[in-house]
Parts: sequence; structure tokens; C-alpha cells
Amino acid sequence: MHSMFSENIFLLRLVVWMAIVFFSPCGFAYEKGDFLVRAGVAVIDPREDSDSIDLGGIELGEIGVESQSVPIVNVSYFATDHLAFELLLSKPPVFEIVGTTGLVKGVPIGDIEAYPLVITAQYFPMDTQSRWQPFVGLGFNYVVAGDTDINPDLAPSFGAESIELEIDDSFGLTLSVGLDFMVTDKLFVSAEAYYLDIEARGNGKVIIGEQEIDMNLFSQTGYAPVLYSFTLGYIF
Repeated sequence: MHSMFSENIFLLRLVVWMAIVFFSPCGFAYEKGDFLVRAGVAVIDPREDSDSIDLGGIELGEIGVESQSVPIVNVSYFATDHLAFELLLSKPPVFEIVGTTGLVKGVPIGDIEAYPLVITAQYFPMDTQSRWQPFVGLGFNYVVAGDTDINPDLAPSFGAESIELEIDDSFGLTLSVGLDFMVTDKLFVSAEAYYLDIEARGNGKVIIGEQEIDMNLFSQTGYAPVLYSFTLGYIF
């Protein structure tokens, strides 16, 4: 009986402690002039395939890129108590390009390095002293396409001397939604999802003997790529 009573007291204390931590106001408020620095990891899910590749009138099929996880850092500056501007930077992800349909299905094409830049204006609707701080963002993204490395076994498998791919840079809108939770008056954890409007236009060239054949590589992404971030933040 005594043991059961002690356990009930412990559970009651635990519930009270959790209520204090999760629902009581914190000792610090988001205010105009604050800098929030977040660092953590992001999962980039491109969620897209190309148009069917046309090689001299021959439809080879579609290609796509695999998801990647990369370290990220973002900085938010509060212009008012409820409006902040965020800059997101990440280690340049290297995406693996693979065939998804037709003659190239399952074929490793190569990989491409990307340099993304995301800037958003964020709105925080909650009371500035709340531990929970949901927010929404609207802005733009600019993605610089780096070098494309082609699988060295690709050209011989198609009877070609060489295959070249080139992807253009992309500029588009960004929507985001996120949530900060204050652990202390300075330290917080954060989760955020970004929806990126990206056009991955590109072209390629196949050299067979003395003949050069151009191919249309990408037209436009079918779905908005998504970036999910999980970070630890600090208020300055």
C-alpha cells in the first residue's frame, strides 16, 4: 500500500512538472530586435521526375533525384514582435540521378551538387511569452546547379562515346510552416517544413561516332519539393 501511495505521489509530481514546463509562460519573450539562430539537419525530398527524355526521336523514359539529408543553419531577425525575416543556408546537397521509367528505369545516371538559398518572412501569431511559437513563412528560393558527374558506365551501355548533362539554376517562391518550443529562456527546439517552387530545366548531349544528339532533360517539376528541418535554436 505504501509503495502504491509513493508511486501515485511520484506520478502526480511528474504531471504537475510537465504542466509547468509545457504550459506556463517562459521568462523570455520574442521581441523586436531579437536574433534566432537555429542549427540542425534537414531532409530534402525532391518529389519529382523529369519529362520523358527524347534522344533523337527515341523516348528513353523519365529520370529523378533521390532524397538527401544535410546539415543546415538558419537565422531569423525580428523586425517587430510578431514578424521576422529568415535566411536558411545548408551544406550543398549532392543528389543522385536515377532512371525511373522506360528504358532507363533503375539506371544510375550520375549525381549533381546544388547550392540552395532560402529567404522568408515569418509571422508568429501567438503571445510573445508563450512557450509554443507556431509560425508561417512566405519568401523565395534560389538554387544554383553545380557540376554534374555522369556515371562512367552510362555512355558505353548506350553505345556512345560520351554523355553530357547540364541543369539550369532555378528561382521560385517558398512557403513554410514551423513550430518553436522554448526549453529555457534562451534555448529552444524547432521543426519546420518548406515547400519550394523549383523549375529544374536542363538539357543533355550524346556523342555517338561523329554525330551529336541533343536531348531535352527536364521540363518542370511535377510536385513542389519539400525540405523538412529539425533544429536546436538560441536567442541572442
